[in-house]
Amino acid sequence: MSMGEARAEARPWYREPWPWLLMAGPAVVIAASIATLALAMRGGDSLVAGDYYQQGISINRVLAREHLAHELNIGAVAEFAGTRIRVKLASPLPAPASLRLRMQHPTRASDDREVRLSALGGGLYAGESDEALPDAQGRELVIEDTAAGWRIAGVIGRGDRTARLLASP
Repeated sequence: MSMGEARAEARPWYREPWPWLLMAGPAVVIAASIATLALAMRGGDSLVAGDYYQQGISINRVLAREHLAHELNIGAVAEFAGTRIRVKLASPLPAPASLRLRMQHPTRASDDREVRLSALGGGLYAGESDEALPDAQGRELVIEDTAAGWRIAGVIGRGDRTARLLASP
C-alpha cells in the first residue's frame, strides 16, 4: 500500500472521535458559564441590603423596643390554623386595639408576610393571612404594638402550629 492510497482511505476530521472529545471539555465549560450567568441574573440577593448603614442605625431602636418588652415581661403564644392566626398576649400594659405580626422567611424577603391582628378581648387577638403558613420552611415571627413601643420575637418551626414569642434579654 502506497502513501497515496493511505491518504485516500483517511476519513475526514469530523468523523474521527478525538476532535469531538477534545472539544467536549470547553463546550461543557461554556454551557456551565451560561447557566451560572442565568442564575445570577434571575434575581437580586435579598440577603444584602442596599441601605445597610441605615439598617445598622435602626438596630439600636429595635434593641430598645425589645429591652422594654423584656423589662415589662411581655410574651405571647401564637396559634396557626390554615390562614387564621390567634395570639394570646401576656402584658401588664393595657391591651392595644391591634397588633402587627410579621412572618419572616429566613432567606427570601419576597416570602415575608405581615398580618394585622385585632383585639378580641382578654388579651386575645385574631387575624387572617392571605395564605396558609407553608410547612416547607420555618419562619421568624415578630409581634409588635402598632405604636412601635415594644417588640417580641420567636420562631415557628417546620410543620409547627404554635409558637411562643418572648422579648430577648
